[in-house]
Amino acid sequence: MSPQRTILSLTLALAAVLAQALPGPDEAQAARWPVKGRIVQQKLVKDGLGAGRVIYAAEQSSAGQGQSTLLHAYRYNGDPEDAELIWIVSDGIENCTLKQEARFAAGAPVTTDLDGDGLLEIWTGCIAACSDRPGPMKLTITMYEGRDRHVMRGTTFADVEPGVSEGGRGDMDTAFRTGPAVFRKYAEELWHQWAFGTAQPAPASWPARGEAAWVEPVADRLGEGAVVYSREAREGDGWKTILLHACRFRGEPASATPVWQISDGVERCGLKQASARFLGDGPELTDLDRDGIKEIWTVYASACAGGPGPEDLKIVMYEGKEKYAMRGSTSARTAEGVWQDGEGTMDEAFLKGPALFRRYAERLWRRFRTGQDAG
Repeated sequence: MSPQRTILSLTLALAAVLAQALPGPDEAQAARWPVKGRIVQQKLVKDGLGAGRVIYAAEQSSAGQGQSTLLHAYRYNGDPEDAELIWIVSDGIENCTLKQEARFAAGAPVTTDLDGDGLLEIWTGCIAACSDRPGPMKLTITMYEGRDRHVMRGTTFADVEPGVSEGGRGDMDTAFRTGPAVFRKYAEELWHQWAFGTAQPAPASWPARGEAAWVEPVADRLGEGAVVYSREAREGDGWKTILLHACRFRGEPASATPVWQISDGVERCGLKQASARFLGDGPELTDLDRDGIKEIWTVYASACAGGPGPEDLKIVMYEGKEKYAMRGSTSARTAEGVWQDGEGTMDEAFLKGPALFRRYAERLWRRFRTGQDAG
């Protein structure tokens, strides 16, 4: 593990001890603090600058046909009666006559001490849009270390129509570009999480085989961790091996323990059509039976064939350590324009398990039976 990654893991653990989340207060509590709007979240912080709290507030107003939603993030030291304002971040939408949305990014505020100087880095993400059509939303990440401000601006990623996507890019300001590299690295990880809807740590963060393709955070009664997708490819004299690995890890990257693992694909295929790929945008997480344990669905296709044709299609679902599988093949159009195959068979676990698991598996099968990533 690199020194920067070691620092990142240790300081994240330290930050978790230094910062505690508080439940959202009522209106009476909100009136005690000098903030604009309604308090929606608070977090205690303590570092070299002193003890205090980060407060998130939302302010809504209207004027004529326009609606405004402003988001305010404050760091105060001290108590409400003698509060010292350290910094404030304000963002949102003003005078919008279309459909509007303004919200803090999930999981914010995030607190770290990546450079180990005793001053917390406090990360706030604001997401906002004023539009009547699907599309990217404005995303701003603001980080304060003490009183020093760093900003990354851009848009979230969005599918605007089938096969057409926009957004997802962000630009760092001078403070980020000229500051510590560990700040830029962490900003990029948060950007991926908030712009694309998933966390994407560097491959070396998790003990995955091959090249990491997707990292999805997961938390349930089994604990917190992540589902990691990775891909491993090898070639020899006239053959190719492509293996897909999916693993649920519990804990932090540096001390992760596997809960379950899938390894599948094509091995030593000497034919032209050698392929193995995950389908969809990462694993699908559900809790259909509401037992507090996530059902984690992985869909993938593979083939070792001499030409175009159906691929092997598999849906594997784990609920805790219990495995369910559905196997078959994708549909493929022949030269005569006839669709072939596309049928799947459930294993005994699905057949004997809850009916709602079977219904969800059938829905996923219909979605992916053509071998496309969405349908």
